Amino acid sequence: MPQKKAKNQGSMGSAMRYMERQKIGDGTQKVRYGVDSQLSFGYCALTLAPVVEPMVSPSGHVYSREAIYEYLLTKNKDLKRQQVLYETQQARLAAEAEERAVAEGAAELDAFIDGQTSVVGVAMPAGPAKKRKRAPAADEPP
Repeated sequence: MPQKKAKNQGSMGSAMRYMERQKIGDGTQKVRYGVDSQLSFGYCALTLAPVVEPMVSPSGHVYSREAIYEYLLTKNKDLKRQQVLYETQQARLAAEAEERAVAEGAAELDAFIDGQTSVVGVAMPAGPAKKRKRAPAADEPP
């Protein structure tokens, strides 16, 4: 069975009237932009000064050629500086990860050596195995 439209209204339902909605700013707001927020024609969008050698972007913004070159050079220097910082950070992170992997491998090896026991149940020495000298046989010269 279809529901009534009164049940489908917002969370406030029909409890709010037109004046109440206007007070809280419910709905769309109409904003008028003043003259101060609009750039006069013939002024650079970057420097806000009159354009010397005008260039127009595909979106219709007017720029001064010198301002664009200066902006591009500044951005290029900034991007190079950020690239160097990024590369040094990545190298540092890689070195830390390698150190961490070496430390984990050494800890795993130590744990393995500590956990090893011989057949009899006696722990084996942690150091490298030494070759025992064989006792000479009775018929061999010393």
